[in-house]
Amino acid sequence: VSLHPPMKKLVVFAAVALFGTMASPARAYTHPCIPDTSQDLAFIKAILNQQPWKRGYEILAADGHSSLNYTMQGPFAQVSRAGSYDAHLAAWDNDMQAVYNLARMSYFTTGATSNAYAQKAHDILIAWANTQTEFSGGEAGLELGDYAYVYGGGADILRGTWSGWTAADTTTVQNYFLNVLWPASGAAGNITGPAN
Repeated sequence: VSLHPPMKKLVVFAAVALFGTMASPARAYTHPCIPDTSQDLAFIKAILNQQPWKRGYEILAADGHSSLNYTMQGPFAQVSRAGSYDAHLAAWDNDMQAVYNLARMSYFTTGATSNAYAQKAHDILIAWANTQTEFSGGEAGLELGDYAYVYGGGADILRGTWSGWTAADTTTVQNYFLNVLWPASGAAGNITGPAN
């Protein structure tokens, strides 16, 4: 099977990461990359008028989470995924998906529209980062693993591509990830437990 270069890179990265973690002792966490590297984003933006990327972009743009009219559903201090009782989980899921979608829309558009998408994604993420103090429940780690690409990816796209992102935003989001999301992932040192 012949893989597209970004997919081949992802497969190779996943294999190296899997085998590397099995053979190496615990060490300080090093962020491997964002789900969409700057090269991936630039590649997609350059060919948005070609299929299948054109159709993919149309689907992204039509999603309600990608709209400048999206209404934030949170933030809340506590979020829980506990199987039969989920507190504010749907609001968190939807808002984090909006952060990722809006961040990508900001990259794929230009001018004032691009800035408006980025600002909206930023405002949602920062509101949660300044409000949420707990992510709990027996399945919290699974939820955080499922959504890592959206909350992490959205934050990384904004930080790496939007001129409105500040050093204070970086500190706020790093503290949110470190103090609220990371412990809830089931983290014990460098092992993420059920967050995969």
